Amino acid sequence: MELLLYAVIFSMILIVSNATNKLVPSLPLPLIQILLGIGWALFVPEENFHLDTELFLALVIGPLLFREAEEADITSVLKHWRIILYLIFHISITFFFLFSTN
Repeated sequence: MELLLYAVIFSMILIVSNATNKLVPSLPLPLIQILLGIGWALFVPEENFHLDTELFLALVIGPLLFREAEEADITSVLKHWRIILYLIFHISITFFFLFSTN
C-alpha cells in the first residue's frame, strides 16, 4: 500500500512541476522537478522509503526513453545508423562482460 501511495505522490509531483513550468516558463522543468524532489525528500522519513530499482526503471526511465524516441528526428537517425549501431554494440558487449555472473 505504501508503494501505491509513493507512486501517487510521485505522479502528483510531476503534475505540479509541469503546471509550474507552464505558469513560469522561464524556470527550466528539470530544475522545478529537482526542487520538488528535494522538498519531498525532506518530508519522507529515510527508514520508511525504499525505491526498488525495477520500479524506478518502470516509473522514470521508461517514460523518458519513450518521450525521447517520440521526439527523435528519424532522418538524422537513418543518416547516422552506422555510428549508432557501433556505439550500441560496444556498450552492450562491455556491459555484458562487466556485469555477467558465472
